[in-house]
Amino acid sequence: MSSNQQLVDRLFDLTSRGDIDNAEFSHLDALVYGRLEQTYADDEAFEAAIEAAAKPVELDMITRAA
Repeated sequence: MSSNQQLVDRLFDLTSRGDIDNAEFSHLDALVYGRLEQTYADDEAFEAAIEAAAKPVELDMITRAA
């Protein structure tokens, strides 16, 4: 799996099935994160989004933003 779309599709598939406690998921997650980091390493917005992802998000905040 080398294309970004294939990686994300497989990661989504595993996540949808709740199959997140295995080596394949960990490997794919690290690959996707690494590619995102390469692309956005100097982007302050990317760093802020990573930090925000660690915090709980209220559903009503998302719907109000949309």
